[in-house]
Parts: sequence; C-alpha cells; structure tokens
Amino acid sequence: MNIKAGLKNKRGFALVMVLIIIAILTTLAVELNFSSRINAKITANLRDSTKAFYLAKSGISMGIQRIRMDTMAHQLFSQFIGQSDNSTEFWWSIPLLYPLGADMFKDLLAESGMDKNALDAFSKSQDIGGSFISEIADESSRIDINDVQLAGATPNGSYLLLLNLLSLPKFNRYFRDKSREEIVNRIVDWVDFNSEKAGFGGGIEDSDYPDYHVKNMPFFSPGELKLVKGVTSEIYGELEPFITVFPYTIPQSAVPLGKINVNNAPREIIASLFDRAVVPDPWEVSKKIVKIRDEGTIFGSTGEFYETLKTQASIPFDDPNQKPIPRGIEQVLDVRTDYFRIKSTGSSSDAMKTVTAIIERKSRQYSTLYWRVE
Repeated sequence: MNIKAGLKNKRGFALVMVLIIIAILTTLAVELNFSSRINAKITANLRDSTKAFYLAKSGISMGIQRIRMDTMAHQLFSQFIGQSDNSTEFWWSIPLLYPLGADMFKDLLAESGMDKNALDAFSKSQDIGGSFISEIADESSRIDINDVQLAGATPNGSYLLLLNLLSLPKFNRYFRDKSREEIVNRIVDWVDFNSEKAGFGGGIEDSDYPDYHVKNMPFFSPGELKLVKGVTSEIYGELEPFITVFPYTIPQSAVPLGKINVNNAPREIIASLFDRAVVPDPWEVSKKIVKIRDEGTIFGSTGEFYETLKTQASIPFDDPNQKPIPRGIEQVLDVRTDYFRIKSTGSSSDAMKTVTAIIERKSRQYSTLYWRVE
C-alpha cells in the first residue's frame, strides 16, 4: 500500500509539474505573440509616419512649383493679368489634393479602349501610399512685428498698423485696465538695439522683466511675442492671424520692409489702415472694400486702391492735411506678394504629418525661411 501510495503521489506531482510547465509555456507564447504584434505595429506606425512626412514634404515642393507658375504667368502675360497678386488666382488660391481623381481617370481610360495591363500600370503609378493636401496663404497680408519702430517719438507704418489693429472693437475687452500704446512700445523695446524704454516714460527696458532680459533682436517666431510683458495668451490668440516676423532683417531698416497686400489683407488689417480722426468708422469701410474685392475687383496698384476708397467708399483724399491713411502706413501698402505660407498635410493609413513653410520669392529665386513639422 505504501509503494502504491508513493507512485500515486509521484504521478500527481508529475501532473502538477506538467500543468505548471504548460502554463509557463502558454504565458511565454502569448507574451511573445503580443510583443511581436506590438513590434509589428510600431514598425508599421513608423513606416506610415515616415510616408506621411515625405508626402507632406512633397506638398511643400508642389506649393513652391505653384508659386513659380504664378511668377511665370505674371512675367509672360502681364499685359493681360497685370502684376498684382490676389488670392483668386487659380495657381495658388485653390488647395492642391493629391492624388486626385485617379479612379475617374482610370474609368475614362478604360472607356477609351486602354488595355488591362496599361490600366494596371496607370493605377500603380497613381499609388503613392497615401495622400497630401497643400494650401498656400499670403504672408504679405500680415503686420511684420519686427518692423515696429519709433524714430524718436515718430511711429512708423508698422507701429501705426499694430496700434490701430489693437484699437479694433474685438480687442477692447483686453485693454480695460492697460494701455495699447504701452504694449506696442514694449514690442519696440523687444526688437530695438538700445536698453531704454520706448515712448515718453523713459527708463531701463529690463526693469519690466525680473526673470529674463529684453532680447533687443528681431522676433524669431510670432509665438515669441508672448514673452513681451502685457501680451497675454488671450491677446496673442487674437493677434496671431494678423502678424508675421517676415521679412526678418538685421539690422532693422528705418522704413518697414514688410508689406501689406491690399488685395489679400483680411478685413481687420484693412480697417487698421485708416486714421480714425479722418475716417470715424474704419470697420464699416473695410466691410465695403472686402465686398468690392469679393465681387471681382483686383487692385493693380495702390493708386487704384485709393481711387476705389474715394469713389466707392466715399473716403476724402483731397485735403493733404487730412490724410485718411497716414503716410507711414502708405509706405507699407502694396499689391504684390513676396512671402507665402505653405501648409501641407500628408496622410498614410492612420498617420498624419503637417509641414508649414514660409517661402520668400525674389524674382525667380525661392528661399525657405521657416520650416515646422507637426
């Protein structure tokens, strides 16, 4: 009986050991399978993310080609389309989606009698492993905050534009207990090369900044504006669509180098052009100008813009002592665009990458001034 009992105990122990080993092996197998699937997913995500980035990059390249088309069109057909840039020009106004309509073209080719092998080759040529959408915006319809200066007590055009922009009703709630001029003067302090406060108060610029120094250099990006004392996140959020840091220049020019294209400038910028002592309701005037543009008017020169203000918006230009647009602001107005913002988003499977670039156009030369990947 004792021998039999011992054999039974050994068999029971062996059975337990086998079950334990099976459980361990099963756990290992599940873990290995899980790890393999995770690694495969990580690899696929990396592959798709890389594809999405290069697709977005391709959208930037295509955007530059579209700007090049715009340049060539104005050079070759200026007698028909003039030299001014406006956001209705098809070569850069419409978002570019690629690939677009491959199936439609395939159906048309099939109907035309193309054989199956040729159709398959066409389908493969259109398969880029994803897609991209590329959009171009006019960076020259924004105020260059690097241009904001005071020559003694005399504000330049960019200074006046920014001050007028902050004086629009949409900004009133941010300035119940603070001065607009003080904010703009602090922006001057940030970009000028001296250590004295701008305006009549005087003092040392760094006295307003206990934790860091005033830069005394141009802004590298619009977001840097939030480092300026008094510019809250809320104020910056309202300002961001209307400001730029291009052209970025060292040393600064006495005359602003940034321009405002009146063909493309948003209503807020148009309303910021006017002296309120001469034009009591600039917001209403800007509404008329935007309506005129939407109806198809393209300003071929700043003179045409002034004539439209005079004849269709009833703005007086006859009295030289009552200029509706201050001389400083007149110096920054243009009908051409030299700086473009291209935003391109590439997609591959579930991965997406967005590239934003600022492109400078000089004659037939194109330079990338800014590049950001998100």
